Amino acid sequence: SFKSSSLYVLRYDRENKKLEVVQSVPGHGPHQYLYVDRPNHRLYVTSWKEPPHLSAWSIQVGHPGSDHPRLSLINQAPITAVSSYITSKHGLLFSAGGPTGEIHQLNQDTGAIEKKLQELLFVPAEALHNEDKSRKALVRLLLIKQFISSDVT
Repeated sequence: SFKSSSLYVLRYDRENKKLEVVQSVPGHGPHQYLYVDRPNHRLYVTSWKEPPHLSAWSIQVGHPGSDHPRLSLINQAPITAVSSYITSKHGLLFSAGGPTGEIHQLNQDTGAIEKKLQELLFVPAEALHNEDKSRKALVRLLLIKQFISSDVT
């Protein structure tokens, strides 16, 4: 959710056609985008909280005393600008938002976000210092994108 500072684990009961919250993990900032690594039971998350960061979570299935999955924070990694997009492949975590994109190494055993391998600049290097790296820049970009899309149709 854009405005909630919590992550929620939801469960859908197909038989009763009911969705329920089974866990709420508070206090890590308004979350925007998630990438689920199902085979490794990991969740990677962007956040609109300042300072900008990504977080790695373990999805614990078969948790003692519960038949619902549980989330547990593995670690957080600082990034240059608030990120809106996140994905992973080949043991790497890719994120992008605002004036930058970043590639981080993932720990094969724990899923932790490790060393930043590369930072891509979408603006000239000399302009980065003055660029808005907050979520406000992303909201403005989304509004411009919506305006352009509606203007074309």
